[in-house]
Amino acid sequence: MATKSLPKQREEVLNARLGSLLIERHPRWNQDNLHIESSNTLRNGRGLRIDVLVENPGAQPVAIETKFEAPGVGKALREQVEQRLGLALATSGHIIESAISVKWPGGLKSAGVASAKLAYAVHQLGEDDRVLRWPERDEEWMQGGIDDIADAVEVVSLSRKRILEGSRILEWGVHDASRRLEISGESLDALAEVLHQESGEQTTRMAVAIVINAFVFHHAIEQRAGIPPVSKGRGELGFFLTSRVLRSWRQVLAVNYWPVFSIATKVIESLPESRAAAPLLNAAGAVAEHLAQLGATSFHDLAARMFQTLIADRKFLATFYTLPESACLLAELAVAKLDVDWSDQEAVKALKVADFACGTGTLLSSVQAAVYRRLRRRGLDDRELHRHFMERVLLGTDIMPSAAHLATSMLSSAHPDIIYHDSLIHVMPYGLDEEVSRREHVDANRTYIGALDLRTTETAAINIFSQSGFGNEIEIEGQRMTGTGTRDAGGNRSLPAGHGTFDLVIMNPPFTRPTNHEGDLSVPVPSFAGFGTSKDEQLAMSRRLRAHPAVFGHGNAGLASNFMDLAHDKLKPGGVLALVVPFAFVSGGSWEPARRALSQHYRDINIVSIVSSGTTDAAFSADTGMAECLIVAKRVQGTDTNCNKLQFINLPRRPRTLLEAHEFAIRHGRWSIEATRMEYGAAGIRDVEVVQSMIALVNGVLQLPRESREFALSMTRIGDLAQRGLLHRDITGAGGRGAFDVQRIREHGIATYPALWRHHADHERRLTVMPDTEGVVRKGMQSQANNIWNSTASRLHHNLDFRLNSQSLAVCLTPDLSLGGRAWPNLLPERESYLMPLLLWGNSTLGLMTFWWFGSRQQTGRACVTISTLPELPTIDCTALSDTQLQKFEEAFDALSDARFLPANEAYRDETRQRLDEKVFEILGLPESTLKQLDVLRRKWCCEPSVHGGKSTKPKEP
Repeated sequence: MATKSLPKQREEVLNARLGSLLIERHPRWNQDNLHIESSNTLRNGRGLRIDVLVENPGAQPVAIETKFEAPGVGKALREQVEQRLGLALATSGHIIESAISVKWPGGLKSAGVASAKLAYAVHQLGEDDRVLRWPERDEEWMQGGIDDIADAVEVVSLSRKRILEGSRILEWGVHDASRRLEISGESLDALAEVLHQESGEQTTRMAVAIVINAFVFHHAIEQRAGIPPVSKGRGELGFFLTSRVLRSWRQVLAVNYWPVFSIATKVIESLPESRAAAPLLNAAGAVAEHLAQLGATSFHDLAARMFQTLIADRKFLATFYTLPESACLLAELAVAKLDVDWSDQEAVKALKVADFACGTGTLLSSVQAAVYRRLRRRGLDDRELHRHFMERVLLGTDIMPSAAHLATSMLSSAHPDIIYHDSLIHVMPYGLDEEVSRREHVDANRTYIGALDLRTTETAAINIFSQSGFGNEIEIEGQRMTGTGTRDAGGNRSLPAGHGTFDLVIMNPPFTRPTNHEGDLSVPVPSFAGFGTSKDEQLAMSRRLRAHPAVFGHGNAGLASNFMDLAHDKLKPGGVLALVVPFAFVSGGSWEPARRALSQHYRDINIVSIVSSGTTDAAFSADTGMAECLIVAKRVQGTDTNCNKLQFINLPRRPRTLLEAHEFAIRHGRWSIEATRMEYGAAGIRDVEVVQSMIALVNGVLQLPRESREFALSMTRIGDLAQRGLLHRDITGAGGRGAFDVQRIREHGIATYPALWRHHADHERRLTVMPDTEGVVRKGMQSQANNIWNSTASRLHHNLDFRLNSQSLAVCLTPDLSLGGRAWPNLLPERESYLMPLLLWGNSTLGLMTFWWFGSRQQTGRACVTISTLPELPTIDCTALSDTQLQKFEEAFDALSDARFLPANEAYRDETRQRLDEKVFEILGLPESTLKQLDVLRRKWCCEPSVHGGKSTKPKEP
């Protein structure tokens, strides 16, 4: 019996040590709120004992249950934890919704707990009170030390169940209250003026969110000195009265909290009392009370989650909202790269962090949380440093005043009772200077382009001056969010945003492009068309942008590349760059300058993407409808050598919870692939062997799974063997650019200028494809038409926009010469004998994989190249082929000319494709035995989500 009781005694000792170590890791955890082996902490707990219970101040309690490693311990711990979830604490009545199970290594003693590697899992109540475990299976565990356990306790102390419930309440409340405003019959122009936005749905919803935010914040601080209770705003009948609410909020403003209550006060003051203001206050107040009853003092996270539904102007501003889980992931990866001793208070206070497209502050607040957590683990109190961080460390800019106010509110909410003065959240000027708005000629020097103006000092709006001991500061027109007011920047008001001064720049910048290829002449510059800017303003703002020298930026890549230049300007040597960018960054032709600059100026580079068959699921932002990736890198400094490696982190999914995001950041090595800087095709790929094979192939080596031998292949660029045809706009463009109109081929007669212009997947199953249109010469342009025909018409055509899960061919042949269009531009081989090798290699499995590797995979099941990048596409080197081999390619075409191919993603079961592979391997002199290994690689490739796009035709995996 004595030997059986020993483990229990040892567990109690270890639990006591665990509790004491956790207390050391948080300044507000102590013996009063962290209970060890207590059996009297639960209400109606039936005598249940909790090994360690953390009553988080201002958050949900978290239980920790431990056991020694043994067979079946995972199931036993799960059962033990589930008995405690859903129970209420005896003192506060708070419900235990989260718990952590921990496995002690065998033989562990108390002295070793601090340095032990522990296995742990998290258990949480879901919406339907079903217990969710992460990792999901009992036999799977996370690995980490005491710091990791402490981090997990903090992360899960925010009730996921309540967040989801609160989000629904908030969504309904914003919708309902905004509809009431819209049908009130009152003009909302004054409200729009307060928010510096155009009147409309976006502005109305924003106003409602701001008022709800103020009410919830009021609930959170009403017990503090000088703050009147929320109930003071009610009349005798219990309804909120405009005059009383305004009086209460002015009393709050006399204490502090300007970022929250000043704009909310102005919103209410701008509305007629009886028909608009009073109904809004009562609707917003009711929503806030529901949220307060949920314990949503951390409501600002909920407001941020809802913010994407409030922005209606997305088409032009592209203010896509970063999901909290994605923000947590990016912030954790970025903060982990900072070279700072978190136990050195002065070093921490010297940090400078910026988000120059901060929106509602999701990324900045995630950085704030990551930094504060590290401070607590090293014995510092983030509460004592909060004012300094608000006034000197966390800088954010945006062009929307309402967003900037909510960003300040989010950052303030970490310690809402701490008073600070000037914050570093700044509203940037955008559009035409109001003083010159009536001038007929719009001068680029009198327009503003938001944070991108911070790239230079050569403007009327920005002046740089030196201030001893503080580096460069920028004085800029606009508004600053402060602790005691919202002030115009002027006089001695300055924004400390000097070049080369920031330790971390983190952003999810706008993705829109300054160029418009869609022909809408009323919107010549989409990226500057927000807020109702005129055509002349857009053009002037575009000229202002082009005046800034670009290292990363490219017009066709969009504003995100220009914001990379801004971040590069601001980062100090050794500083950390952290960005959300379109997935096109990894392979898009317009992004080549950005990739090149990143390789030249940065080291320790991480490219994070999501391996998913759904485009939305491959995005880190909400509702972008496009795949994205994260960039985290350190700027080269001093004696740094330019490392030739980078790490691709290809996650199995977008993180679903904050805890999962935190764990993904810590354990990212599990999904990492090392590659050279130029091999960006490795992004978003699940199978490491596919990456290894493709890296080898484009470098002239055939490396196959299950094959110990490697085979040399002569590879080159398409541009070394053939000229590309014309851009389609050079054939049909308006304004004299093109000489043709394209129309359907006439039913009778012979087309003079046949063309293969569009995709018709079912008509493109054989190597030879018939022209689908013909060019009709525009009046007076016969000579130009003939020149176009003579310079570009060919039989060989190359796919640009390849839908891998519906289209069959990367390269095709027309029976005779034809023009190439938007989908199938011409390819003109230097020698006629190159035609068949280019055609057949391009449609072999390895050719398809090369297109996919090289192309942009921003939408799953699809790979794209541009006509300008087509010459860079790797292909077989026809100059290395003998005359006999060239002749065999001709014979292979004859044998396959009538055969039908399945879509590219079905290569694993396409007999025609496999016959083609056999013939290509035979011509290249590769052993027949390698075909079996090629089949393995083929199946692996077809299993990639970016290839099959989730279609039912994907291979069945074991």
